[in-house]
Amino acid sequence: MRYSKNNEHSLKLRAWLRNKRQEGDFSLRELAKRLDSSHPVLVRIENGDRSLGILEFVEYCDALDIDPKEGLEILLSSIKSSEDHLVYDIKI
Repeated sequence: MRYSKNNEHSLKLRAWLRNKRQEGDFSLRELAKRLDSSHPVLVRIENGDRSLGILEFVEYCDALDIDPKEGLEILLSSIKSSEDHLVYDIKI
């Protein structure tokens, strides 16, 4: 199964990460230092131009001092709510 990095679920997760970063009063440059990464990489992640692997996600959350389980719950809730609204058009 393959998902676009810009699907509605990824957008919600990225928005959550951005909000948590801003709530923690971290600039992208400060977060990049904590992650031993670069500012442009984090900009691309927040803008959806670069995907974030699961291990990177956990490291990202750790750098923000947030629980990755909360982000996963948001992601799972988003997926579940969209599955509840699927309409199947079956032609026989």
